[in-house]
Amino acid sequence: MVTNTEPHIDSPQASAAANVALAHGDGKRHLLLAVSGSVATIKIVPIINGLAHHSNLSIRLILTEAAAHFLGGQSPEQPTLAEVRRLPNVDAIYADSAEWTRPWTRGLPILHIELRRWADVLVVSPLSANTMAKMVAGICDNLLLSVIRAWDSDGSIDGVRKKIVVACAMNTAMWWHPVTASHLRTLEEDWGGESGWVEVLRPVSKTLACNDVGDGAMVSWETIVAVAEARLGLSDDDAENRVTRPLYEDPVYLAVILKWSQRIPDCFYSCYRPVISCLRTFVDRKRRRPRFSSSPTIMSRSEIKAPKKGLDGSELCSSSTLLDQACSSTLRARLRSQEPASQPFAALPSDSGAEVFRRFRACFSLEPVCSSLPLAKDTKAPPAIEAEAMAQLRDTFAEAGLRFYTAIAEDIVQARRDMDSEIAKLTEESTAVLSRADALYSNVTYPLCVTLCHVDNGPSATIAAHLSTLLAKLSTAHGELEGLHKEWQSCVLEEREAWKELKAIDAINSNGVPKVENDAVKVAVEGFRTEAEAVIEANEAELEEIDTELRELMQGETLKIMQSMMAS
Repeated sequence: MVTNTEPHIDSPQASAAANVALAHGDGKRHLLLAVSGSVATIKIVPIINGLAHHSNLSIRLILTEAAAHFLGGQSPEQPTLAEVRRLPNVDAIYADSAEWTRPWTRGLPILHIELRRWADVLVVSPLSANTMAKMVAGICDNLLLSVIRAWDSDGSIDGVRKKIVVACAMNTAMWWHPVTASHLRTLEEDWGGESGWVEVLRPVSKTLACNDVGDGAMVSWETIVAVAEARLGLSDDDAENRVTRPLYEDPVYLAVILKWSQRIPDCFYSCYRPVISCLRTFVDRKRRRPRFSSSPTIMSRSEIKAPKKGLDGSELCSSSTLLDQACSSTLRARLRSQEPASQPFAALPSDSGAEVFRRFRACFSLEPVCSSLPLAKDTKAPPAIEAEAMAQLRDTFAEAGLRFYTAIAEDIVQARRDMDSEIAKLTEESTAVLSRADALYSNVTYPLCVTLCHVDNGPSATIAAHLSTLLAKLSTAHGELEGLHKEWQSCVLEEREAWKELKAIDAINSNGVPKVENDAVKVAVEGFRTEAEAVIEANEAELEEIDTELRELMQGETLKIMQSMMAS
């Protein structure tokens, strides 16, 4: 647990908020660097060292309670807070307990408010999943979240808009959780953008500390340093103070050399056993050089040196790698842009081979090792033949290193070309899909009431006009049907009257009418019946034809209108 009683943190006897308030007008750029609970907390030292060459920069750190557990001196990359406090440009470190070191009274400054006023930029590196969720929800249960909640998001209070840069770092499952997606939408879309006040540095894909492989790892510390310099407006005028160590002083590179030497095939090991033994002895000598500090990842103010220049006069890159690490963007981040465009790959400079060969050769230089013990009188210098053999060994390893570097560089360039080609193909496909989607969206969003329907046997008109015409035709047909129905009912009445007359005639005939007259009447009745049946059949056939024709007409008109609507 971090307390203000430690010597590297402002003591309780002095008000931390008052000290921050007094530092407002120091004429420097102010970086408020915050660390939340994540394994990526160990990258805070390289970030600070990467900004060490800026003499006009003041850094103040905020650590959450969880983040402090990662900086306890467990390893060289996990120094104590006292060692972090002695890093260049670090003026103070604050824990949650620094907020209320003494009972507050009216008129006294408040720490999280003064830190907001003091800071030109707030960089949260890393931003854990827990702190991200609390930040989006507006929870402020520690000093860091209180500063974020009190941030002047629109510049209406402090008179200037300031950015909060967050570098996300979490487990792969946490990163792909639906809740994280919701939080990112808030940070990037609602609070972010060019006119926003939050900038998100999305994680990259790599092997995590938990041995999972995937997204969630924090971006490289070089990227964070570059973003901080850009947001603070720091020029590169102090580049001459940048620290660049020789390649043989880089512990990472020395570890790579040992690992590489251990992978030599067994069939060649017997031949090169003296060479490998000499190499390991050389590496051990370099590690025991008196000018090395016990903690190579910590750099004090007194250790800042002038940079080394390359053959073209430019500053050499960090010696922790022989390849360019400037491009830290992931494919996922590039695909998220609306119009992804492939960047041209960086070709190797013409003098890179000579420069790399020089650096490899310098790794195996035969500089004498400083020793505090006096040489005995009988001690002789190494024979010249041994020096010549070591020189040949140095050149051999330098050439092997150059060939290895060239092969790896060519593979990286080819991989970059292949990746750019795939990105270009994906860009073309996504552009075509977006074009089709835009056409479909414009068709869907166009009002249906003003859409023109084209028919073959009529003018183009809206759906409402076509429906009105169809309704008029239906009304006319309905009127015709009603007239025919009335005519049919009158025919039925006439038929009934005829049947009544026939029944009356039959009754008269049954009451003694002469047979001659009865036969004549029967003939007349049969003729009348035949005529009546013919009239009924004619009317019924006509009614059926009219009804069938009307139904076909209605069905055809309806089908034409529906086809016109579907075609439009």
